[in-house]
Amino acid sequence: MLFINKENLIELSQNKPLKVAIVGEWKGHHNGSFKVCKEDLQSMMDYFKNKKIDLVIDYEHQSLKNEKAPAAGWIKDLYIENDALMAKAEFNEEAKKYIANKQYRYLSPVFEFNSKDNKSGGLVRAKIHSVALTNTPFIDELGELIANKNQTKGETMDEKIKELESQIVALKKEKDVLFKENETLKKQNEDDQKALADALVNQALNDGKIANSQKEWAMTYACKDLQGFKDFLQSSNSKQVP
Repeated sequence: MLFINKENLIELSQNKPLKVAIVGEWKGHHNGSFKVCKEDLQSMMDYFKNKKIDLVIDYEHQSLKNEKAPAAGWIKDLYIENDALMAKAEFNEEAKKYIANKQYRYLSPVFEFNSKDNKSGGLVRAKIHSVALTNTPFIDELGELIANKNQTKGETMDEKIKELESQIVALKKEKDVLFKENETLKKQNEDDQKALADALVNQALNDGKIANSQKEWAMTYACKDLQGFKDFLQSSNSKQVP
């Protein structure tokens, strides 16, 4: 018996898994009601892993029809997580464009229950025959496909890297300009400080508040702490510092 399925906002990326089956029960399918339990998920995964080929993702279940069925992508691996069967898949460029343009929005797996194994002839509890891109899925708990947010409008990862590299170069240039401007301001401030100190020391000499022998000391003091030197001069009661 074949049953068809859907999916729940899944971002397309090599690192983003797709949900292709979940535990649950459905009673409205035209082939009759069916259940998927944890044992079924395990059987689907085991059957896939024992096969030597990837699982096809087609368009509108064309793999079920006796006609040409080009692949939209391939499932490379399956694993179970939180009562769901997750798939690692690769889509071709055409399928990515369909999904990015919202021309195809959902996945629809085809389940086969109690079917024969091609090699051993034994019964297989449950397996996935194929998965389709479709807009009319039967199971609606799996989510909607969306294009990778980091690669929209045809943007490739190489283009993204180049853009980031350009931003880094621009930021480095801006940093260098700011550093030079800061150094220029720093030197200007030092020159202004020295000019003020020189004027204050010469005034102190003229006023007789310091001796000529103290000029070098006074300049060092004033350049290092202009306000402190001013306070020193104001606190001096004598006409000349001994």
